[in-house]
This record gives sequence, C-alpha cells and structure tokens, in this order.
Amino acid sequence: MWPRPGDSRDLALLSRRQSARPPSELGRAPEHPSVPFPLLPSSRREPRPHSEARPNSQLRGANNEFRRFSQHRSMSSLEASLAQLSLGAAPEANFPNTSANASFHSERLGQIEDSCAPDFAHPLLLGVLALPSRTLHYRPKTAPLGRFSPGPSAPKFENPIVSPQVCPIAYAPKTAVARPRALVETQYLVAPGLAPNFYYNLVSWSAPKKAFAIGIGEAVYWWDGTGDIDRLGMVASDSISCVACHGNIVAVASCDGALSFSGVGRRLRRRFGSAIHCVRFLPLPNFLLAGTAAGEVFCLCLRERVEIISRLDGLCQQVCEIAVNADGTRAAIGGNENLVLIWDISDLSSPALLHRLEHTSAVKGLSFCPWAPSLLVSGAGSNDRHIRFWHSSSGSLLRQFFTGGQISSIHWSRSRKELVATFGFSPNGRLVGVYSYPKMNLLAEFVPGESVRALSASMAPDETQIAVVTNDGTVRMYSLWDKRKHGIVGGPGVMGSAIIEAVEGIGVGALLR
Repeated sequence: MWPRPGDSRDLALLSRRQSARPPSELGRAPEHPSVPFPLLPSSRREPRPHSEARPNSQLRGANNEFRRFSQHRSMSSLEASLAQLSLGAAPEANFPNTSANASFHSERLGQIEDSCAPDFAHPLLLGVLALPSRTLHYRPKTAPLGRFSPGPSAPKFENPIVSPQVCPIAYAPKTAVARPRALVETQYLVAPGLAPNFYYNLVSWSAPKKAFAIGIGEAVYWWDGTGDIDRLGMVASDSISCVACHGNIVAVASCDGALSFSGVGRRLRRRFGSAIHCVRFLPLPNFLLAGTAAGEVFCLCLRERVEIISRLDGLCQQVCEIAVNADGTRAAIGGNENLVLIWDISDLSSPALLHRLEHTSAVKGLSFCPWAPSLLVSGAGSNDRHIRFWHSSSGSLLRQFFTGGQISSIHWSRSRKELVATFGFSPNGRLVGVYSYPKMNLLAEFVPGESVRALSASMAPDETQIAVVTNDGTVRMYSLWDKRKHGIVGGPGVMGSAIIEAVEGIGVGALLR
C-alpha cells in the first residue's frame, strides 16, 4: 500500500527504492492500457544513456529551479515546460534527482494515497502534469491562499497547480461599508419666481440674524426656517443673480451688472459691464472678491464708495465660484471653461497667479479646508463628476474621487474631518451627500422621491443645517451635524503626501482627533 499520513515511510524512501531498478527497466514505458500516452512532436528527444547521466552537483541549479515551482504558475508557462519534456524517456532524463523531487512533492502536495506500484515515477508524472489518468490526490489542511482557486466545476482543491479551470479571488475579504444614514429634510419653502439658473448663487446665511437671505425675482427675503418671511428693504433694478452675507453686510447683485450693499451704514452701489454671479468676502473687513459672467474678477473695498483695488484676470467665461482660505492669502476661482485659478492675494493691490488647475467641466464646487489652509477641494460638472483635493501652494493633485453626479457646491466642516456636497444631478438621484475625509466614505445622503437638481447651497454658521436651492422653485433645509465641538489639528495624513506635509510643517506628533 502507499504510505498514509503518519506512516514512517515517505516519498524519498520510495524514490530510492525505485532508483535501484536496472536502467533497462527504467527506460521502458510503464504499462497503462487505459491511459493514452501523449506524443510531443518536435520536442521529443532521445533519452540520455544512464552511464552519461550528470552528477547531482551539476544539477543543483535545475533542482533549485524545480523547487521554486509555484502552484500559481501560469498555463502558458506550463505548456512551455510540457514541450521541453520527453515523456517517453526514462524518468532520470527529466527528473534526475528523484529523491529531491519526491521530497518536493511530499512537502507541497501532501501525502500520497495509493498502492505502492513498482512503476512509481510515471504515475506521479501523470498526476503532476494533469494527464488523462490522475493518480495524485491530496487533501490539504487549509484552502490555498494564492491568487487563484478551483473553478465551480472543478473538484475542490484537487491538483490546483495545473487545473485549467481557475477563477480569481481576492487576497483578503473586503470590509463591509456601513450604509449611509438618511439626512432629514427639516423645512421646505416654495418660492415662485426663483430663477432656475445653475450659475446663480441665490442663498446665503447670516450669522448675526441666524437666518439666510434668498433672492427671489427682484427682492431679497430673510427666512430662519421656522417663522415668517421678512423682506429686505432693498429692491434690485433687475432679476437677482447673487446674494452674499458677511456679518451685517448683505451684497445683492442683479443681471444688469448692478452690485448693491446694505448694512454698512449707508447704501452703496456700483455697476459693472456684466452681471455679478459670485461674491466672496475676505477675512479683512470690507474687502471682497466679485466675479462676473464675462470671467472678470474684481477685488473691491467698501469705503465711502465701492472701490476697485485690483483685477484677477485669466477667465473668459462665467465665474462659477470663488473660495478664500482661512488666513486670506489664497483665492481659488472656478470658471465655466473647466479651470480653477489659484491666486496669491496676500497683497491685494497686486495679486499673483500661482496655478491653473485643469478639469473637464465647469467648476462650481470650491472650498478651502478651514483646519488645513493650503488644502483645496474642487467639484466639477456633468462632464467631469469628480471631487479633487489639491495642495494650493504647489498646485499638486493629492487625490480625486468619482461621484457620478454634477457637483454644484462643496462645504467643509470646521469641527469634523468631513465635507458635504450638493448635486445638480446624480445617477441614483442623490441631492446631498456627506463624505469622510480622506477616504471619501459616504456617511449620509438625501435622495428625494422626485427628480430635482441642487443649483446652489449655503451652510449655516453652526453647521447644523444647509439650505439648498433647487430647480423646481423651492428652498430645502437639511440637518447636517450636531453642535458638539471636535478639536481638529491637521496631523499626518491630511495631505496624503509626506513631502507636502513636511513642507507644510505638519509634525509627526500632531494628531487628528
């Protein structure tokens, strides 16, 4: 009988017994009437005489190569090996060091279960090479951990070295991703006359009033989401294209190019050559950036009148969004011509263009990270659908994430390592999504039952709510984060690059809690 598990006899012993046979017997093919012996034309060679066999010292390299035989060997490599074998010759011609080969099979394939026939080498060769007669069967203690596993119709774990039916499996099981929670729509305001324009920005929160301003038609209204709607005592000369709040100041722009201000002690007004689509106030008091439909960006100062300090040229089409970092030294301008321009505005009288960031669609989602001033996020439109993270100082792309939707706004959380994005359209109908940073796991979302698009949005100063203007003439409010404060320090991993973090001075000891 063949040696069974636990038997003192092993394959090496059987190989030594076999090698003691005369060379004339080893040169004859074993009798297997039920097994058709394959012929390999053009690769068949005459057997080497037993007397000319090379010593084991000269075969050391070849044996080492055989010992490195892996069960993940590709089929093309196996076919090449088959073409080089002489199956009609004596076993010594192909496997001179029989004891070493037997030890290899004992270690790699487990114990052999069969009768101890005198013709041992040929059945073993047939089993290893997956020829029609399979006499080699083994049962490993555990499943193989390689890149391939037996196919659905192949016997489980039966000779996977040369099994033609293989299918790829993962090295490790994927961790389950938690299902995103559903955002709650807290308020719903029907606003007839609300312009359904993707390039307009018609809603803005005011911290002192604890309400947001919304431009409807030619008037501006205040709404805190609970009480009555109050009208601002200012009437625009044309349909409103932009509303922006900063402290007690409210900026209102209209389609005829007029830009008006209230809350500065008196009414200020200035007219430009084209409509103002975007206004962003700077950390410096009474300074702001205004972008027009013609691609012009003006740096303005509110004094006795509205003064133009400088211009930031570089775009020819609509300015979609303007973002300013926390210390007021960098400005990012997103345009309809698939570009983001990063400017150094540390000197407002002479701003300097630093970088041009290419996208494949209009960029309306744009925001600097409040706890990492050089980290910029951008979100592009329908032909792009990516959220990208940039190092604004060097212009390096840190990472990008495909959302599948048209991004209309992006807002960072000041107290969490998260951000919220709104979508003009999305394959699954998602209107609002909350993501973690940097892994971009979807934590929360709102998917309305009807088909609506988010055109613009503004987040409350306390981050508890976000107001979204949609294309069906409504303003919807959604709950975001609670009021609990989380201490955030920009630690290692924030930028995703050790070199950039070293340049930014992010220490190894800094942690993100």
